[in-house]
Amino acid sequence: MMSPKTIESLRCFEGLGVRIWYDGVTRQHHDNVMGIFYEEQVLTWKFLGDKLLKTISSTAGEIDFLDVGTGSGFWAILVAKQLQKLGRAAQIIAIDKVERAVEVCKQNMTENNIEFTLKQQAYQTTSAPTRGVKVIFMNPPYHIYPSILEEFVPHHARGGAFGYQEFISWLSVADYHLAEGGSIFFHDMCLGNEYPEFLRFIPLFINGSPSIYYYEIFPPKDTFSFLRAVYEYEFAPFIYETAIRFPRVFFTSGVIVKDGFGDSHKEEVSDDLLAGASWQDRISLHKSIAEIAKTMMSRGD
Repeated sequence: MMSPKTIESLRCFEGLGVRIWYDGVTRQHHDNVMGIFYEEQVLTWKFLGDKLLKTISSTAGEIDFLDVGTGSGFWAILVAKQLQKLGRAAQIIAIDKVERAVEVCKQNMTENNIEFTLKQQAYQTTSAPTRGVKVIFMNPPYHIYPSILEEFVPHHARGGAFGYQEFISWLSVADYHLAEGGSIFFHDMCLGNEYPEFLRFIPLFINGSPSIYYYEIFPPKDTFSFLRAVYEYEFAPFIYETAIRFPRVFFTSGVIVKDGFGDSHKEEVSDDLLAGASWQDRISLHKSIAEIAKTMMSRGD
């Protein structure tokens, strides 16, 4: 498994060198820049990268790629490099509301000899041209937590109600920017029942009957066992109530296509691509986020 904490960790992946910033449990924990994890960014690129580049080449619009919540700049830099290899200059916008993320992204742009428009702001209608973006990428925060921890969860993990409030917020803005025939590529861990909850709310915010293609990176896991593993014996009422409302949790990447068909398609990721990644990796990550939040709450920071 790749380490998310060193710039060398991604030198072997498409020629990228990407650093993050992680303070652990400190007063600056809200400014930590999301790490690079194989089962998130790298794996998503492996099975969706070609589709993303094809969408850019076949869609009309002023902006090739809009990276919402760019963090380290991984996706914006990666797409810029790929388009550079194809001999074309990329029109890319990357945004993040966290100052440290923007600083780290600037460093990564310089070290990778890449330039694009970088903005420090919350995602809003003025972030990009109306109906002018070919591809929007979203890796929204999705950590699931009780409301008592809200202000203590790091920004890169703070997904709000049931872990998907930030995703909904971004989708509501993205509809202003997405060009006809364009696509939103996303990575998300989402609660649900028979299906992930995003199948219900995506069509509420993206107009024009979009089609949704999603890929189950791991088979769905029961919510109770996931949250119990993350929080152990704390927050029992929250764990039980959440598991009753949403019995399963899904770990996915997907594509929202503004094509007017309104279809939904599920696919599974080949075991060959998983490289040993599993739900246990997810549990360990979210347990560490929970520990940060609980420690900060106990300190009153």
